[in-house]
Amino acid sequence: MDVWFHTYGQGYAPPGWLVHSLPYTNRLYVVLGGSAYFLHEQGEKRLQPGFVYLFPHRLPFRVRQDENDRVNHLYFDFMLAPPLLGESLVEIPIQPDSMIDHTVACLLRCVPGQKEDAPLVYAYFENLLRLVLRQSGLNMPNDPRMADVLRYIHENDCHSLGDDALAQIAHLEKNHFIRVFSRATGMTPYQYLRQYRLNRAVTLLMSGKTVAEAAAQCGYESASALSHAMRKSRHCSPRQLQNTKADEARCAPPASIHR
Repeated sequence: MDVWFHTYGQGYAPPGWLVHSLPYTNRLYVVLGGSAYFLHEQGEKRLQPGFVYLFPHRLPFRVRQDENDRVNHLYFDFMLAPPLLGESLVEIPIQPDSMIDHTVACLLRCVPGQKEDAPLVYAYFENLLRLVLRQSGLNMPNDPRMADVLRYIHENDCHSLGDDALAQIAHLEKNHFIRVFSRATGMTPYQYLRQYRLNRAVTLLMSGKTVAEAAAQCGYESASALSHAMRKSRHCSPRQLQNTKADEARCAPPASIHR
């Protein structure tokens, strides 16, 4: 199992809890306090403190919070190879002195932390995710060929990647490969690569990178090409995204984590 974070951290959700669109991104939250609700077709479900919540990428992610009691949480937005299957919210109570409880405690000690803490975050998070998947029964595809292709895309997304080259990695004929890939991920290889690049660019822009820097690191020909892709897919410009992030940072209070 290979994990690629778009973002992770701990603290209070900003006012309004604006969630940026990151297609094909899974979300795992540990709710520590506050009042928040997941919005679904049947109504609302409260996200309770002391629970782990896993939102698979195929589940439309819509949330709201009580602005007078904003949610305090440990959060991870990530992509995964092999990808998660399933379209339902996973809800796991954190039992005292359980393996999940101890793993969450370790994450709280090293998130956000320093750069040198990143390997620990990855290791503890992967352990937490495995525990949640085992307890929930949520499936992952067991085709190692697709895992190899996804891993290659994630590690080489700044290069030109055609269906022919990806099919060779999977040792499949191209048309058959596209069908197998689409069944496993819900997207064609081209759609997946496009969304992954754009997700990475969004993450870089929100971290303070310039449009030119994000474009160069994510395989876009120019800053204008990235701007065009964002307007077409996310309906906002890079500058609008960065201004929104700056507004959230000004409004958010310092993180206060209690267990």
